[in-house]
Amino acid sequence: SSSSGMFVLQEPQKLQILYESLEKTIPESIKVYGAIFNIKNKNPFNMEVLVDAWPDYQIVITRPQKEMKDDLDYYTNTYHIFNKAPDKLEEVLACPQVINWEQAFQIQVQVDYMKTMLFMAEKPVKLKTSIDDKLDWMKLFKMPNMEEDRREGNFTNIFLDVSHAQFVNEHWDFGKNERSLKYIEHCLQNFPGLGVLGPEGHPIS
Repeated sequence: SSSSGMFVLQEPQKLQILYESLEKTIPESIKVYGAIFNIKNKNPFNMEVLVDAWPDYQIVITRPQKEMKDDLDYYTNTYHIFNKAPDKLEEVLACPQVINWEQAFQIQVQVDYMKTMLFMAEKPVKLKTSIDDKLDWMKLFKMPNMEEDRREGNFTNIFLDVSHAQFVNEHWDFGKNERSLKYIEHCLQNFPGLGVLGPEGHPIS
């Protein structure tokens, strides 16, 4: 157990109870719920689950299970957070036993169905740095609102496989580099893929 009070939940039975519990709080818990679904199904991204208490948890975090080979790869160094205790979150984020601040990483927090908060630390941050300085290093992105993106026109659904990885990478706002291409290939090798093409033939989803 770390100084933040967070600890790894490993037992399959407890993970199943947590999974079923998080289902009741969708959409707010959708990111963590999805990550635990993947953990239960072969765990292709080598993730693990942390909770602040059991069974009456307030915070759930999924994070990389092993030391990642590439400290600058914030595509695979991904943390998902479901939080029922906003006043405790800053303390948890500051804890080096929970977040590896010496890596580039991203944190995704689902605010509601239409809004995802995405924080990215694109450079490793030394542990001696204060939490305020650390948060200054992180970029906050507003994820696109799907309702705002709807336009009249002809849209085409396509199934995606690994052969589409380059195509997806070139049109992804957070992509267009070698690490993102590798991440997309890994996703399409392990999960079903579906894309939506806009009228001009470019992927919009």
